[in-house]
Amino acid sequence: MHSFLGREPLIIEDKDRRAIVVFAGVPQNKEEWTTITKKAAETMASVRDEGFALNALPVGVQSHRRGEFVALPVGVSHGNGRLQPGNLLQPPERKKLVQRLLEDESIQRIAGFQSSVFSYYAPKLYAHFCHRLLRLFEQDTSLNGNFANSIFPAASFNLGPRTVSLDHTDAGNVGYGLCALVSLGDFDSRRGGHLVLFDMGLMVEFPPSTVALLPSGILRHGNTAIQPGEERYSIAQYCAGGLIRWVDYGFKTAVSATARMSKTRAQGVLAALNGNHEERVDEALGLFSKVGELESDRTTTFQGYASFLRSNQP
Repeated sequence: MHSFLGREPLIIEDKDRRAIVVFAGVPQNKEEWTTITKKAAETMASVRDEGFALNALPVGVQSHRRGEFVALPVGVSHGNGRLQPGNLLQPPERKKLVQRLLEDESIQRIAGFQSSVFSYYAPKLYAHFCHRLLRLFEQDTSLNGNFANSIFPAASFNLGPRTVSLDHTDAGNVGYGLCALVSLGDFDSRRGGHLVLFDMGLMVEFPPSTVALLPSGILRHGNTAIQPGEERYSIAQYCAGGLIRWVDYGFKTAVSATARMSKTRAQGVLAALNGNHEERVDEALGLFSKVGELESDRTTTFQGYASFLRSNQP
């Protein structure tokens, strides 16, 4: 087990020293951040209680494959039978609850910090997301992102009261992408709430108010139990893989991109779009920064990204 007390970042590297999982800690103003995250947890608990009072939280959002806790997905996604990207639908009785979460200033601050952590520890991957998601939202103005200060198009508000995730992967997320998690609530992180990385054989303390990045689409993860009477919440921001593919296929699905083509030609077109397996693996791994190259990657990537933004101004 690894201890992580939120004071110094902890980077978990692969054999080639790529930063694969990051425990980023907290911003420099720790006292202010503690107040912010405490307020966010209070808002999430209040929204959950109001949801129960309004009968707006059916069994499906209370008990699911990730565990026994209230989870509300919000934002823009693509996949699971959808013909094109769209806003995750909210029943009328739940719209007000979701809006309370999205408009809460403390939650907005957390969302912005999660996105900043992503850009800092995975600059090439962050820019890869930006290039595609910027085009997506320009092409379809009906799509509503969650936060103006975050690149992630979707989030899951895990309202507890005991958010303890079972062993799982989030297969709909970008396979080579990173998900940003923040741990919230009132629990003893030395005795529970650890983030378990099953494929790596690691268990890391994940204290309240701290942020982590991990490739949730391919890496099995979950949490250890917390103690009786404790409460734990979390916010996960992520991107569905279907959104990236939609943009890369010219704002189409693979099926519609190859419609009216012969099978042989369709296979050739998709092969040209996707590359072969080895090429895809190399490209994906190349988006992760090596620890010793992070500083130069930040400089090179964001100079290029600034140029990209300028060239796309109306």
